[in-house]
Amino acid sequence: VSTQSTGSEMQIDTPSEAQELKRRGNEAISKNNYSQAVKFYTEALLWSPNDSNLYSNRSLAYHKLNKQKESLQDADFAVQYNPNWNKAYFRKGTAHFYLHQYKESVEAFTKAKELDNTADKGIEESLSVAVFASEHSNELNQINPAHIRNMIFSITYNETLLKSKSFADNMMSKMCMKSKQTHTYMQILVINKSAKIIALQPPSVLNIDQLNLTNSPDYKMFESLKSGENNLIYIYVIIGKKGSTLEGKQQYSYSAWKDSKGLANLTSKPLSSYQETVLKIMSKILSNEGQANLFFPTPD
Repeated sequence: VSTQSTGSEMQIDTPSEAQELKRRGNEAISKNNYSQAVKFYTEALLWSPNDSNLYSNRSLAYHKLNKQKESLQDADFAVQYNPNWNKAYFRKGTAHFYLHQYKESVEAFTKAKELDNTADKGIEESLSVAVFASEHSNELNQINPAHIRNMIFSITYNETLLKSKSFADNMMSKMCMKSKQTHTYMQILVINKSAKIIALQPPSVLNIDQLNLTNSPDYKMFESLKSGENNLIYIYVIIGKKGSTLEGKQQYSYSAWKDSKGLANLTSKPLSSYQETVLKIMSKILSNEGQANLFFPTPD
């Protein structure tokens, strides 16, 4: 969620002492000295206690100090003293978001958007991220809200790749487990620390001695897996057969890598909670689409 937004401040008759303290607070903000900014804004509020601009600015400073409850309290005061100001609701939405209160964040950002007359991209983007977080709040309850925007990038990238013809062709060339109602395809993928898929198949490791003598992409990939820079996962696609109650429907899931003697010397570190969360949400979104990859034929 962005912490920057445009918007018109309320013009009020502010004592000169408060104006000077506000200026010094703004200067402290520009130098990333947020504790000092809080001090100046607090002193300014003694001179101008109903100034929504001061509350909004102090809300931002508290947010930067990761004091989200205090940030929310000041955002509420900013709304109270200027209920038609989009930035006040933007501050409120940001504080709610970083308190994991995603539903309330959506409501505040929506109000900010309604009041905005500048087509502020910061509000639009923050609202979009908050909506995503609200829809997947159960999976995100242990995740730092600051990481959610990057998670969305990885999930969106992975979705596009897993909906591609190349992925479907690759999957269908591998082993398929058949039952009366479904076909289950399994493929090994390589992901990076952000859980972004970087390869649709693992490195070819047939002879480790020979591999170590080369500087091939497979060797570099092998080393990245060994170091933990990248990870291996299994991805599964279950497709309902024609005539079954699940006809054409696709279900996506994943599992962590398990060392296999059949793939000599391949290894992979355990997945992080961040990676697990990205993969869970990705699988849920794809499964909820029913038929996410249109290049998979419905099996007979």
